[in-house]
Amino acid sequence: MHKQRTVRVAVVVLAAMTAFGCSGGSDDKSGGASSQEKPVAAAPVAPAPSRVAPSTFGEGPASAAPAAKAPKLIKLPKVAGENAAIAEDQLRRLGFTNIRLNSSGGGKVGERTAEWTVKKVSPKAGKKLKAGALIVLTCTRI
Repeated sequence: MHKQRTVRVAVVVLAAMTAFGCSGGSDDKSGGASSQEKPVAAAPVAPAPSRVAPSTFGEGPASAAPAAKAPKLIKLPKVAGENAAIAEDQLRRLGFTNIRLNSSGGGKVGERTAEWTVKKVSPKAGKKLKAGALIVLTCTRI
């Protein structure tokens, strides 16, 4: 208990010295701070959290976030009758990413697409599709 009282007294004395500008070791006879001492700025204090709801001034339908844009649709060109390698390249340049090449016998076309001709396209040419839509090119060997 005696320690707590000593600590309280020390805190009060320190606070009083700070409040009245006592400098403890100043040689200045006038009792004030020496002209060489620089004032110490008080530490910034963070504002207390507000319990008031944020303002909605200026918000409303006119300033609402824009709606997400619909994905771009790409028109599927006519590639039936083309060389399979050329047709696939043309579709990829337009932005299509999911292209499957099948043989007319039902299997997949190998890596040598230049040896194949597109006979059928699914979906039909002229249809507007998303870039990731599946496009199946049915081909026959030249």
